[in-house]
Amino acid sequence: MIVGIDFDNTIACYDNVFAPIAIEQGLLPAGFFGSKKEVRDTIRLLPRGELKWQGLQGLVYGRYMYRAEMFSGVDDFLVKCHKQEIDVRIISHKTKTNRYDPAQVNLRDASLSWMSEKKFFDPEVIAMDRNNIFFEPDRDLKIQRIATTGCTHFVDDLIEVLNEPAFPPETQKILFSPDQSSDNENLTTMSSWSRITKLILGQKSLHDA
Repeated sequence: MIVGIDFDNTIACYDNVFAPIAIEQGLLPAGFFGSKKEVRDTIRLLPRGELKWQGLQGLVYGRYMYRAEMFSGVDDFLVKCHKQEIDVRIISHKTKTNRYDPAQVNLRDASLSWMSEKKFFDPEVIAMDRNNIFFEPDRDLKIQRIATTGCTHFVDDLIEVLNEPAFPPETQKILFSPDQSSDNENLTTMSSWSRITKLILGQKSLHDA
């Protein structure tokens, strides 16, 4: 078994990052409260809204990456995989920098620093192998990586990725979707990492009620 996992919005949670940063940048009024999607949809209505949204993403995934949290249950799942000697690959569509970020912060380094801070590479905690983390510059190469690494399962928050025609048919598609459901019969929708743990590992998660 080889489990592949997306990074942004699947492992790293930005629910409490996008709105505050958008307010700090003057893109949204003080007191605005909403999800990443609500922030995106609101900013896109502004003049040059798509460019402003792209710039905000560069800030959140780069300079302010340290504010992100880990989705509840991710660490439990990864620890269990390590103990059971199940290979895990983190495969993310992530460019080196965001073209709209004047500081040109290295987004990949920011993600690795965040993982290090969260004890991903600590042999006594999550014990993730850095060589099993892949950042790809576009979606096509991400899907190629999923295929070439032989993932038996892949967890992603984007249904568009899982439904790509080139997605390897032998890989079980798992949509991580805490806020919405999907009736797509070609994939399995999971609302939490405790459910993903039970689905893949067949055991009760420490975070499960």
